[in-house]
Amino acid sequence: GWSKHNPYLPERWVEFPISIEPTSLTQRILAVREQIASEFVNDLDILRECNDMILDDYFGKVKAARDEQPQGQSGENYSYMDDPSQANPSTSSMIAFDRVGANILNNHTAFQECASSPFRRGSFDLLYNLATQESVHKLLRTLQAAGEAKIVSFEWLRDFYVDRVEEYFDGSLEYGCADDFIELLLLTSPSVIYTDDGKMGLADPLGLAEQIIQTRSIVLEEWQQTMRQTPDDHAALRILILDQQMAASGYKPLGSESGFQ
Repeated sequence: GWSKHNPYLPERWVEFPISIEPTSLTQRILAVREQIASEFVNDLDILRECNDMILDDYFGKVKAARDEQPQGQSGENYSYMDDPSQANPSTSSMIAFDRVGANILNNHTAFQECASSPFRRGSFDLLYNLATQESVHKLLRTLQAAGEAKIVSFEWLRDFYVDRVEEYFDGSLEYGCADDFIELLLLTSPSVIYTDDGKMGLADPLGLAEQIIQTRSIVLEEWQQTMRQTPDDHAALRILILDQQMAASGYKPLGSESGFQ
């Protein structure tokens, strides 16, 4: 027989032509994009729900950790509000908030009528990560535009973000990096810093984390409105595809004024 492991037999292969229709491929791409956009509309609702839970969960955990601490010799409770990461002396760090996004997504997809796209979970996490990065960028621009009044916050957040952008936002990442970044910011202690022009000020990571979370809620809402418009954005392109298919079949195109060339 023609054994593929026989070194004395020449290579052989079979060639057959495949017809590629660009308009057909375009239709399939549009269909996939609309499915992802539809999923994003639902996922953005889930992300906003998770986003709105973070601060309440964080402050609840800080309060619970403080209540569990033993009393000092003076009879007063130890205070960990200046450094929430030390709220539990038995661990090197505390969990700032619960990660509930994946569970909510699983519960949502379990009861939906149609199947999800193959990489739904990865798309969900990527969407969360990009929204977090966009929120940091928007806040940095806002702080920079405020000038001298916010120069300390701007320079501290800029340095904090730049030092960690590769770990939390660039390249191939683990799931949950967006939450990891916010958690690290929440657990970072306030500190006195000197700006580039020598001005001294107090950096408030908790306050900046709150602003990022608030900004992210706005970003998620804006993106959701954009995703809802995807089918309308495709309408003119679909008319152009139909014109080309009619022309290829010998029919006169509709002559639409879609604006596409």
